[in-house]
Order: sequence, then C-alpha cells, then structure tokens
Amino acid sequence: MTRRLEPYWYLILLFVVVAAGLYGYHLTTGITPPRAAVIILGFPVYWYGIWIVSGIALGAWVVARLATERARRIFDAAVPVEIREKPLAESGLPAETAGTLTARGMATLGRVLWEVGLDPRRLGLNKATTAQTLEELAGVSG
Repeated sequence: MTRRLEPYWYLILLFVVVAAGLYGYHLTTGITPPRAAVIILGFPVYWYGIWIVSGIALGAWVVARLATERARRIFDAAVPVEIREKPLAESGLPAETAGTLTARGMATLGRVLWEVGLDPRRLGLNKATTAQTLEELAGVSG
C-alpha cells in the first residue's frame, strides 16, 4: 500500500524552495530585495509580513486537515459501517426530515451523524428544525 503525500506538503516544499532560492540569490549576488514586496493603494506590503501570514495560513490548513483526519478515524471506530451506510429513507427518521437532509446532500445516516457530531449547525437548518432533527436522531435505533 502506498501512502499518498498530503497536499500541504507540496506547498511547504514550495515555500522552502522559494526561500532557499531567494537566499541563494542574495548570497551569490549580494543584492537584498527592498523591504516592501509590493505597494497596494499606497501601503507597502513587506516581505516579512507575507512570510508570516503565509506561515500562519499554512499552519491553520495543516491543523484543520489533521483534526479532520483524527475526527474521521474516531468516527469510523465508533459508528459501525452498517449505520454509516444506511440510507436516510430506511433510518426511521420522518420522511420530511429525511427529504430535507437528502436535498442538502446527506443521503446516509452516517453522513448526518458525521455532520451533527462536528457541529449541528452544519446541517444547514434553522434552530428549531435542528433541535427537532437532533431529537429524532436520538430516537433512531441501530
């Protein structure tokens, strides 16, 4: 089994190559680029600001991917495959609720449980309907 390299590693590698290239260019020529990378609407945008903001954004992306991967592993271990793959029409939820969730792209009970487990607001329903759906999900046997 081959492991796929996560997409953020390509971006990290690109940052390292660009930084090494700029540093190598500086060492060979002795030229230092100006402090301001660009000027937008009269305001200078400095190189260090670009690097810092890029690093923060990349770090947030990596943490979000790792958290999602961990949540998926925990979810897969806690919820049996039979429940995850059960169509909403067969789940025991009222037809109106199942129809609304299916229209929102959640065709299986597992998908609904995944979204509710992360944050019930991800269902995209109003507060009253979300509360009703949570009560109905609590009554589903499986």
